[in-house]
Amino acid sequence: MRRLAMALCLLVASGLLGSCSRHSSAPDATAKIRTTWAQFFSTKTSVANREKLLEDGVDFASTLNTQAQDGPISAVVDKVTLSDATHAAVSYSLSIGKSIRLNSVAGAAVLVNGKWLVSESTLCVVTAATGTPAAACS
Repeated sequence: MRRLAMALCLLVASGLLGSCSRHSSAPDATAKIRTTWAQFFSTKTSVANREKLLEDGVDFASTLNTQAQDGPISAVVDKVTLSDATHAAVSYSLSIGKSIRLNSVAGAAVLVNGKWLVSESTLCVVTAATGTPAAACS
């Protein structure tokens, strides 16, 4: 399942699949996803809290600890499109440290137990793009 989700995310990121849906975003879900993204992609947020904002976050503890030492991280969400009641496509820009900047990156959010989380496939794409793929992504 992880590989399928990652493959779909990569297709979206490359523009081959396009938007996951044409449904309009619910304002409440969009706001929650934007908040989750800002908190997750901030080194000011503790690793323990970042784990809680990521789908299967415990599996990525080592990766999150490494990222916390790499320097400041921040994300700005450009667009959120709900695919269905529990999935959303997220377009965002990401800054890591001083040297790496990813613009208009395609990601995904998932609703788990009533909370919008950054999908694990999103972190897998980010870590692959920055040259340090997460072990949990394989």
